[in-house]
Amino acid sequence: MCELDLRTGPDGVAVLYGGEVWVRGMRMRLGGDLLEIFEHGEISGQDRLGGFTGRALTCVRDREPIIELSVKLYPARAALLVEALVVEELTGLAGEDSFLASPLDVPLLFLREADYLLFTWGMVGPGGKGEWPHPVHGNTLENLPPDRPFAPLVLAAGRRSLAISPASHLPVSPLRAVKLGGNTAIARGIHGAIDRLPRGSVLRTLLVFGGDPLATLHSLGDILLSLGGKGRPRPTDHPVLSRLGYWTDYGAYYSDLFHPADEQTLLELGRHFRSRKLPVGYFGLDLWYEYERAGLATAYRPDPGKFPRGLGPIAHQTGIPMFLHLSGFARENVYRDRYRFLEGEEAACPAEPRFYRDLARELKGQGAIGVWHDHLRNQQGRVPVLRASLTAAEDWFAAMTSAFEEAGLPLLLSVPTMGFLLAATQAPGVIAARSGEDYLVRQEQQLAMLPPKVRKKYELVPYREFIRGRFLMGWLLWALGMYPFHDVFITNASHPEGFCEPRARDEALMRALSCGPVGIGDKLGCVDRGIVERLCFSDGTLAKPDRPAQPLWRPLFQGLLAAAAETTLEPWTWRFLAVYNITEGEQAYSLDPADLGAEGAVVYDYFRRRLASGVAGGLPPEGGDYFILAPLVEGIALLGLLDKYITLPAGRCRLERGPEGLLVMFSTPPGGEHLVGAVSEAGLAVEAQGAELRGVWREGALHLIRVRPQSPRWRLSFRTR
Repeated sequence: MCELDLRTGPDGVAVLYGGEVWVRGMRMRLGGDLLEIFEHGEISGQDRLGGFTGRALTCVRDREPIIELSVKLYPARAALLVEALVVEELTGLAGEDSFLASPLDVPLLFLREADYLLFTWGMVGPGGKGEWPHPVHGNTLENLPPDRPFAPLVLAAGRRSLAISPASHLPVSPLRAVKLGGNTAIARGIHGAIDRLPRGSVLRTLLVFGGDPLATLHSLGDILLSLGGKGRPRPTDHPVLSRLGYWTDYGAYYSDLFHPADEQTLLELGRHFRSRKLPVGYFGLDLWYEYERAGLATAYRPDPGKFPRGLGPIAHQTGIPMFLHLSGFARENVYRDRYRFLEGEEAACPAEPRFYRDLARELKGQGAIGVWHDHLRNQQGRVPVLRASLTAAEDWFAAMTSAFEEAGLPLLLSVPTMGFLLAATQAPGVIAARSGEDYLVRQEQQLAMLPPKVRKKYELVPYREFIRGRFLMGWLLWALGMYPFHDVFITNASHPEGFCEPRARDEALMRALSCGPVGIGDKLGCVDRGIVERLCFSDGTLAKPDRPAQPLWRPLFQGLLAAAAETTLEPWTWRFLAVYNITEGEQAYSLDPADLGAEGAVVYDYFRRRLASGVAGGLPPEGGDYFILAPLVEGIALLGLLDKYITLPAGRCRLERGPEGLLVMFSTPPGGEHLVGAVSEAGLAVEAQGAELRGVWREGALHLIRVRPQSPRWRLSFRTR
């Protein structure tokens, strides 16, 4: 049970955690005016989050009740849910068309001083312009950005932490930092264009307490998922999660910016993949339809100039299904006469669920196995009612995601706001989301080749921002029930025509640690097979940990991004730890494995292919190291398949103590070879069943075994001697 308590203070209800005040007070504000608050009793009961106690309050303006407030404390979950019930309809609220101009703040939270991590909302005003949601961290609430809405917010002080998020009407309900009486408060608001709140509307805000701040963020996600009726997807639930993909979006060789993919391209790629045994499981196909410009589709039917026979015959002929891109709609589109649309000056949004049900059937006929919905932010920014209504955006999002889910077409979200990412906790069909900017904007050579008119739309993003964003946004997405997709990448450090990727190793590693979709985008004949083979098995199944890598809190404030993924073979756990320098100067580091729960683990330096005495080193700007932390079992530390980035892939290994040593069962496609690593100060005798031993040698305490599987299930036994 947690140590949560409610008190009444000068600024309303205060919240104590572990005997310390974390929320000094809660106030409510309507139209810029603070409301009077009257407490009228304690409450208790049971709901879908469990048993609760708390306080009931009334917010009053001119002696008239405006809001009935319930502050519910859930001891078993270390959580607080604030529910604000609108007593009578509120009208005439609208002000500025901005996420920073809320007409109602409920609640306003006065918080203790702490380090913080927040995720920007991605949009402020109308028009669809904005930014990718991204992490911002700092060490005083005075530095919270006043010009950006955000959510969630994580605070940390000492060994305790707090995570805060809106919990209802998610596409239009950001958090903001506001100044009141010289103090910084956190306001849970609504969009400034909303003019009306119907009677009976309930605005919810969630506060979750814990120890490690990023674990507390995960707990926040657990509760949002419980409220939304959604579970986290498993890494093998869908081919886009479990198989290697080939993508054609911006940053890929065959993107529409440089070499638009057409029928001939896909057929040639399919033949090449078969002949070279490159195990691509699907095409992630961008801009395959008719559009006015990127983000404004006119018809979701194959562009006849690129795909005169449609996509279905290509999927059938290549044996490679399609994961299809969708975007927003142009106002002038082919569907306006058959379906009702919500409209803006240049854009439109389907207002009928049957549109998406009909579209899902058509997409499946084109060989689709899923949908990649892009330009969510742009759509909300270009269609006013999606901002000016409390429920229109969430109703559209729910109808769209439900229709695709019912058709067996799961979704990946792209160019979202945080509102839509939070809303995905209520959408079981959403299994993944992009973690950040297009891969294109870290490719200096690609940007230089763009025509000047196009080039001015894009700004080169420093690599350290990609590193920070991928790991922190990746963990947030996982907390909210989605796998992160770090976008397409080029595998080849010597790729011709200005598409080389000198950091292919790091790009691949980050995707392996993400536990999410992996998509390559090299020119035909230019894929680096060595990179691909470290990511997946010969059948294209990705080698994955149990879940995405969790960042470490303290290194983040020391200029480091350290994050660890895990594979657990009960009762033992292996950690896969990446450490990156996200400063502009040289950076030394030393991390204690005990902080990862890996005290006593054997440390293997993966990039240098050697054992290490600890997790320590020095890094140039944007440089990285990678370590395997393996538990000792019977005096042996199994490192696993050293030819994979994730050396103990989830679902691929089983470990047992034998009468004289260690027995390891593997499940991998037969054919090819694997390099297995184990550590023992003593000599090791190794025997194989279902596999051929091709070589066994020793480098100090490191034992290396080259093995060729002869069946899908094979085993190695290790005995010290």
